[in-house]
Amino acid sequence: MHVETVDHPLILLHGGAGAIHEDTPRARQRNEERETVLGSILRDAATRYQQGDSALDLVEFCVRAMEDSPLFNAGIGSVLTEQGWVEMDASIMDGATQKAGAVALLRRLRHPISAARFLMDHSPYVFLAGPDAEQWFVDQGLETIEPARLITAERKRQWEKATGRQLDHSAESGMEPTQTVGAVAIDRAGNLAAATSTGGMMRKAAGRIGDSALIGAGTFADNRSCAVSTTGEGEFFIRGTIAAAVHCSVTLQRRSLQDAVVHALEHLQSLGGNGGLIALTPSTGVFAFTTAGMYRAYLTGDQRIFVGSLQQLREFSP
Repeated sequence: MHVETVDHPLILLHGGAGAIHEDTPRARQRNEERETVLGSILRDAATRYQQGDSALDLVEFCVRAMEDSPLFNAGIGSVLTEQGWVEMDASIMDGATQKAGAVALLRRLRHPISAARFLMDHSPYVFLAGPDAEQWFVDQGLETIEPARLITAERKRQWEKATGRQLDHSAESGMEPTQTVGAVAIDRAGNLAAATSTGGMMRKAAGRIGDSALIGAGTFADNRSCAVSTTGEGEFFIRGTIAAAVHCSVTLQRRSLQDAVVHALEHLQSLGGNGGLIALTPSTGVFAFTTAGMYRAYLTGDQRIFVGSLQQLREFSP
């Protein structure tokens, strides 16, 4: 297990934990491309932080930007179901109020994370899924996209090459791991928030919902403890309610954030799962993963940005 603790960060991002490697020039290039996207997003988010954006606004902004990048498994660039289409999941949670929004099985909304935020802000519900729910969002004026535009040539190639369901950590059949995205942030008022978005796993059964859409499994935020976003083998994160487990360890067992994260991921491994997470308190940020690597980045209080994918984080310079 790889664990990194940083003091007083403002925003942490992940772009997925998995079988990341850099043993070929192409692999190194892809890692650098994803790290550059994460660093650029944080550069823009730093300006928003200074302008007074809330933690909710910050995590939504960061995840929206990753949904717009074809390099990640969320929004444009999502992986494909067995039938060859995209079904997207997302969730968001406010640490100040414990209000949350979650969506699943979306096929034509441009930004699933914004649908989750809209649901939280404009309805009494926490979780909506499926085509009828998606039509409600369309009727409310949320931006749509042609489903075919969500499918990149690379995802189509991976779908054709895959012979079975490919989980987030998998490098089977020589494929790169798919990359769920997430963000946690603290704002100038001291409020926490978390958000997660994904296309799921390659060749998943239509209708499958993973941890990214589930509050307590893939996303959690509470000002009394921490904000958490996870990535990896969703079924195991669901069974272990891993995001909420970190919260409970901090609040009930009085563990440090690092100890709480290690305890939660050890439990994940005991269930047979692998993956990673990002977690944030007002004083500490933690990156942790049980896989070879995790695309990740963070913004410091003095506006410095650090990015990485394997063991070493480096300062980002555009």
